[in-house]
Amino acid sequence: MSLASLIAEVEKLTAPSREVDARVVAFLNRAMVKPYPPTDDFGPRDRWQFWTLDGAHFLGSEGRFPVPPLSASIDAVVALIERELPGEAPTIMLDAIRAWIVSGADLKALARFMLAAFLRAIEARAG
Repeated sequence: MSLASLIAEVEKLTAPSREVDARVVAFLNRAMVKPYPPTDDFGPRDRWQFWTLDGAHFLGSEGRFPVPPLSASIDAVVALIERELPGEAPTIMLDAIRAWIVSGADLKALARFMLAAFLRAIEARAG
């Protein structure tokens, strides 16, 4: 999955999504994400496995790659931004807050706006 398509997916969210959260974690770890097979007995269906980008080698599951509720929790997104782009954190968060205010969305949507702003900042860095 490309960064542009991940940004588009985050921007389209109207509710939190564990799958999108897992995709963001996979992107940051240079991995791809797959759901657990529907036939296994290792837990609920919203658990994820991480594989190499070519899909050939298993890297681990949510135990090794924690998947915080990025699309649902402002605290989780702020922690991610401060960890990954510490010097740019205030600007990213202000941009997200401005976009959120202009949108008129409810407070629950702010985490998704921050997540999208974070991904756009990564895209601009790679630019």
